[in-house]
Amino acid sequence: MIVHLVFVTKFRHKVLTDVHLTRRAEIMRAV
Repeated sequence: MIVHLVFVTKFRHKVLTDVHLTRRAEIMRAV
């Protein structure tokens, strides 16, 4: 269970980072 929580947290962090980078790239392109 603990391992599952760690995995989910890391996975979620990676997804949020990817989304943030993609959004930043779109903003830079718009400017």
